[in-house]
Amino acid sequence: MQVDRRAVAGGALGFLGTLAGCAQRPAAGARTRPLYVLGASKVLRVDGETGAAVEIVGPVAPPRHINDGVDVERRTARIFWSNMGEPATRDGSIWRCEADGGGVISILEPGGAWTPKQIKLHDGHVYW
Repeated sequence: MQVDRRAVAGGALGFLGTLAGCAQRPAAGARTRPLYVLGASKVLRVDGETGAAVEIVGPVAPPRHINDGVDVERRTARIFWSNMGEPATRDGSIWRCEADGGGVISILEPGGAWTPKQIKLHDGHVYW
């Protein structure tokens, strides 16, 4: 799967649209970090050089639930994301996995938050 900037700008992959247009080509020999983005109910890793996207986590919540925010803890390379659940019900959740997509666990079980949105990691704390 290649990331199409037109689809991204239209919201298909959320915030990547803002980042895709600002990326500068890395210096020769420099290694770029992957970019993690959310699909409706999955987590994707996008190669910083080629734009190739790979699904690393499939759905962990019911299909109508929507992933919303994602952040990576650089020290441990763990990925954290929020899932809004259904807006009319209190069934939002927070999830975590390893960089390869393994070890998926719920940090905040479904129903633990009312439509959590963006997520931010700072000094060992998770904010949403």
